[in-house]
Amino acid sequence: MNKKHKDSSVIEMISLYTEADAKAGTLVRYSDGTEKLISGKSSYGTKADRNIKDRLFRFIFGNEKHKEWTLALYNSIEHTDYTDVNDLQIVTLDNAIYMHMKNDVSVLVGSWNMSFYEHQSTLNPNMPYRFLGYWHSTMNQILEVQQKDIYRNEPIELPVPSFHVIYNGTDKAEKIEELRLSDLFHKNASGYNKDRNPSLELIVTQHNINGLKKEDSQYCVQLYEYEWFVETVRKYSKETGITSAVNQAIEEMPEDFTIRNFILENRSEVVDMSVFEYNEERHLAYIREKGREEGREEGRKEEREHSIVRFFEMLKKRGDSEEDAVSTICEMYGMEPEDVRGLLFPRQ
Repeated sequence: MNKKHKDSSVIEMISLYTEADAKAGTLVRYSDGTEKLISGKSSYGTKADRNIKDRLFRFIFGNEKHKEWTLALYNSIEHTDYTDVNDLQIVTLDNAIYMHMKNDVSVLVGSWNMSFYEHQSTLNPNMPYRFLGYWHSTMNQILEVQQKDIYRNEPIELPVPSFHVIYNGTDKAEKIEELRLSDLFHKNASGYNKDRNPSLELIVTQHNINGLKKEDSQYCVQLYEYEWFVETVRKYSKETGITSAVNQAIEEMPEDFTIRNFILENRSEVVDMSVFEYNEERHLAYIREKGREEGREEGRKEEREHSIVRFFEMLKKRGDSEEDAVSTICEMYGMEPEDVRGLLFPRQ
C-alpha cells in the first residue's frame, strides 16, 4: 500500500468488522487516496470512550423524554387509543441495576396491561424463552416495589402481558407470525406427550416491518420512520463504510419525520449505536455461516471460542462492563456465566 498517507489529511474513518479474520477495526482513508486499517480500533472505542449501551430501537421507543412515541407504538400494536402519556410507565429492565438482564422496551399501561417489545435483525425462534425471563424479572422488580408477598394466603394481581418482536432483518419472514414457547419443548414421536399438552405456554407476536409504508395505519408513524432509517443505512452501507452510510441517512431524513430533530440532536450517539449494531449483526452472520460449514468438531469449537472472545472485546469497546458483556454472551450463545468466564479468563 502507498505510504503517502503520512503527509495527507484524514478524510474519513470507517468502523468495520472484517469477517475474513473476525477482527474489529477502523479503516482510515486519506486525501491522497490511500487507506490504512487500524486493527482493534473502532469508532465506539476511540471517540472519547463513549458509553453506547442502548440500541437505536430502545433509544427511540424507550426514552422518557418522548413517551408519546412509546404510547403511539403501544396503541398501534395493541389496538388501543390511550392519549395521556401519564397512563404509560416505562419499566424496561436495566442490567446495570437488576440481575444483569436487559430487554429493549417494556411498558405498563393503565396499571394492568404490560407489553414487551424486542427489536431483532436476526430471526430467533428462542424469543419466547427470552421473554419468559424478561417477564419474570420485571414482575419480581414490580412486586418488590409494591411490597407484595407471594407467600401469603391470598392471590396477587398481575398485569396482563403481551410480547412482541419487531423484526427488520434481511431473511424472509411472514408479516405477522406467532412464536410459541411450546415450540421449543421436546417432542417425541407422539408429540409433547401421549395424553396432554404442556402446562406452560407463552406466545410472541413477531412483526416483520420490512417495506413498511408511511400510510400503513397498522403501525405508528415513528415505527415507519425508524424502519426507513435502518433500511437507508443498510442500502448505503453496500456502497460505502458504515459510518458514512449512517451519516448519509441522517442527512437525507425527511424534514417532516417526527424523530428527525431527536436524531440530529443525538447524532453522535445514533451513529455509534448504529455502527455497533451493524458490526454485531455481521458478527452473528459470521457465526451462523461458520456453523454451516462442514469440518471437524474440534475446529468448530475453536472457531466458536474465538468468536466469543472477539465479541466480548466488541462489547467492552462500546462501553459495557465486564458483567454486562458476560451476560450478553450468555444470552446470545446459550451458555452459563461460569463457562463464559472460564473461556474468557482461564487463569482467574
